[in-house]
Amino acid sequence: MDGGFDYELSRILKGMGDIWHLTDHCQTYIRDVWHGHIPPGSCMIVPLPDDAASAGNPWGARALAISPTMHAPEDVSWHQDLVYNTMWSLLVQLEQWNKTSDAEGRAKIQTVLMTGLGTGYGCIEADKCAQQMMLAVKHFRMPLVDRVRWIDVEQRVRDIRATTDCQKPDSVVNPWALGPFGLPTLIVLVAAPILAFAGVSHALN
Repeated sequence: MDGGFDYELSRILKGMGDIWHLTDHCQTYIRDVWHGHIPPGSCMIVPLPDDAASAGNPWGARALAISPTMHAPEDVSWHQDLVYNTMWSLLVQLEQWNKTSDAEGRAKIQTVLMTGLGTGYGCIEADKCAQQMMLAVKHFRMPLVDRVRWIDVEQRVRDIRATTDCQKPDSVVNPWALGPFGLPTLIVLVAAPILAFAGVSHALN
């Protein structure tokens, strides 16, 4: 977390430590949970260190999502649905965090502050990124069927393919009408927002 948006998070949320405090904290979770490597497109939400969650924290954030889009800083624009998959993983982890928050004594996450996914070093076009982020939210909010068949996913596949061709999907969603999970929007400060970052996917030695 030593470049771009990740570096700013490390600088602002260093708490009582140095610039590597947040990186070391996240790498501990990556080592323990993901055997040292969290693949691109995955997501893991970790609580911020106590000192980073209080001292100098301008958003009142209490957790951070590790959402890698690349193994190392490089062009990943060739990957057709990387943004969609990464956004989907984030939504799944948010849902799981909130489902278990009461039992584990954690505040529910209601607001997400995040950048575009892969739009920096990854060279993914902003329009494509925005379409896939919103599309993932739209699909995530659809009712689940008991038994999934191919006919149930054909429209989803067409929607994703449309974003890879820089076309408008068959049915788009207004991000301002998404309610509490309107993630591709500006942050609204609440009790326990989460920060999402798209850093590299492995624990550095």
